[in-house]
Amino acid sequence: AYYTRLNRKFILLTLICSVVPLLLVGWGINIHYGRFADSRMMDSFQARVENHRKIIELFLTQRLSLLQLTAYTHSEEYLSKTSNLARVFEAINRDQGAITDLGLIDVQGNHVAYIGPYALLKKNYSKSFWFKEVLEKGVCISDMFKGFRRVPHFIMAVTRTENGKKWILR
Repeated sequence: AYYTRLNRKFILLTLICSVVPLLLVGWGINIHYGRFADSRMMDSFQARVENHRKIIELFLTQRLSLLQLTAYTHSEEYLSKTSNLARVFEAINRDQGAITDLGLIDVQGNHVAYIGPYALLKKNYSKSFWFKEVLEKGVCISDMFKGFRRVPHFIMAVTRTENGKKWILR
């Protein structure tokens, strides 16, 4: 009976001495790996978001440069004719088709000429936030909003002063 109890104590002690450290090491590895995996995942997501941010900024910068080039290589008189504005619009959209519409707006906020799928020719933008910003800064890239279209979009606009008269290409 004494040896049977001793044998059971020996087996129990052996199990405790081998299983408890194994469980502790497993628990520690699990915690460490969980933190490591979370860290790697967050780093990966942050890198992707940063890359997408750079791509979007590059796209917006290119479109803004194209809009500025158009404003500075064409006169207000030329762009005020819808057929000429349509020709410029087609040239801008030839490769990527990223611009939905194009409009020439006077300093009072009235559309002088417009080409695009919406009926915006009679609209006045003088009270719009982006209109005020483009008059102050010379350029504006707005955040997404619904506006007159009732469709989420953003505005890119530049001003040009020609013969002392300011106008906007949007």
